[in-house]
Amino acid sequence: MQDTFEIRYCQSLTGCTFTYITTTLRGWGNPLSEAQFEISCPREWHLEVSYPVEKVEEEVHRRIYHICQTEFYPEEDLQVHWSKTQRRDEP
Repeated sequence: MQDTFEIRYCQSLTGCTFTYITTTLRGWGNPLSEAQFEISCPREWHLEVSYPVEKVEEEVHRRIYHICQTEFYPEEDLQVHWSKTQRRDEP
């Protein structure tokens, strides 16, 4: 049986940048065999993510960025920067 741990994180935002601290994992002394991240944002946001993005899903009102890292032992925290564009159906 595989051990799993799931974290859901939601925060009010100010500005257009966000850091999710992952480097504390190095204190555990061993990498995670796999780490998966899903970043969900309004569809009109365009993200720049510091980890490689495997796939981006487009939904009606949301955009979901998928990241999967194996032997995850990060030397840098997850950084996200975004820009917002006005939706075409808005005045």
